Amino acid sequence: MIISETIGVGPVLIHQDLRERSAGRWSGLTKNDIEETFPGWLDDGRRPDDFETDGALIGRVVPALRQIADEMRESTVLVVCHGGVIKAIEEHLGLADGRVPNLSGRVVHIAPDDTLSLGDQIRFLDETIATGGDGNRI
Repeated sequence: MIISETIGVGPVLIHQDLRERSAGRWSGLTKNDIEETFPGWLDDGRRPDDFETDGALIGRVVPALRQIADEMRESTVLVVCHGGVIKAIEEHLGLADGRVPNLSGRVVHIAPDDTLSLGDQIRFLDETIATGGDGNRI
């Protein structure tokens, strides 16, 4: 709502399928909490059984983007979501890096045949400001 009010556009719609990945029993935990409770899991790439897989995430996000594109066919749309959603879309479309800096975004084009392609990455804030200058994400 803040962005919409600031730039004077709307309507603001909430699409539940664009929510962040479900971390299952890790939800609400910090990296330190996870490391304390599940030592070595993050470094090993292990996740709890109820952690939402990449396939499940993409399985709900891509159709949501296509639905928005269908409803807003002749418009430019701003979708606000978590970095994990952006990263999953980038990886799904073949971008190997997958790093999504804080306060950044990605242009995603949806063609009339529903094909998705990546556009530019947009950074709204310098990385040193977004990390407090020490490289740690805030």
